[in-house]
Amino acid sequence: MGIFGSPGGFQIVVLDYMPLRRFGLFQILLDGWPIGDGSTTAFYPHYCSLQDLARLAESGEPHERYQLSLGDTFDHMQVDAEMTNHAILFSFRSRDENSHWREVQVDKGEFLAVWRQAAARIEAILAQANES
Repeated sequence: MGIFGSPGGFQIVVLDYMPLRRFGLFQILLDGWPIGDGSTTAFYPHYCSLQDLARLAESGEPHERYQLSLGDTFDHMQVDAEMTNHAILFSFRSRDENSHWREVQVDKGEFLAVWRQAAARIEAILAQANES
């Protein structure tokens, strides 16, 4: 099990379920707000989406706002990301037409540190699943 990041800030939660291994709980919290629905999910698609976001953050270049494709447990939310020189601006809202956008700014260094820890845990889970 892994809870990565600081409570009330940017966090990623990774909890694998035995014997499913490739599946479990994957949750992102932005300023304490969970944006996933907490249902069981496959780790790999989320790994790929956030790995792409990490590559953009590591490039150091600003990037215009775009919609993150996080999939299944996040389908009820629209999540956008925009890169500045030093931060990632996450904008999110439920897909209900009456919902309001929330915005959370996460320092790129904080995002990358938390993501690297979570990515290492996901990689270990997937490697164990491939061994069985």
